[in-house]
Amino acid sequence: MGKTSAGNKTVGPSAVLLAALLTLAVTLTVTLTTGAAPGAAEDGKARLTEDFMARLAAYPGLAKLPEADRARGLKCLVDAFVADIPEDVAGQLADMVEKKIPADKPLAMRWLVIEKGDNPERNAQVKARVHEGCPDLEGVFHGG
Repeated sequence: MGKTSAGNKTVGPSAVLLAALLTLAVTLTVTLTTGAAPGAAEDGKARLTEDFMARLAAYPGLAKLPEADRARGLKCLVDAFVADIPEDVAGQLADMVEKKIPADKPLAMRWLVIEKGDNPERNAQVKARVHEGCPDLEGVFHGG
């Protein structure tokens, strides 16, 4: 994957994906109060994955990545993000996003916030999954 320049700082494609993932986490947290259309997947992790994939696929920042890397990078990061969420919790999060149940903001914040300063345990967890699944994207957490 190539790198682009942002001012005096070189930014790799993984930094773009991190920005997309962080934007998704914020968007999903906001969506808990505004609602979203339910997904077609049945189990919680699959529903959450489907929602993340759909929302991030439309993120304009992904256009900065080489086209050949977008789908794989997106899938890797979404898989890493969802991997450690227990099935029942993933179902609850998906239900909240779909407005099937009332929002539980502490639960959403526990699992959807991955910034190192705000949720270091979750950040480390997702970072480890990225390392396992796609070590070439490890740099996704630079500065995060």
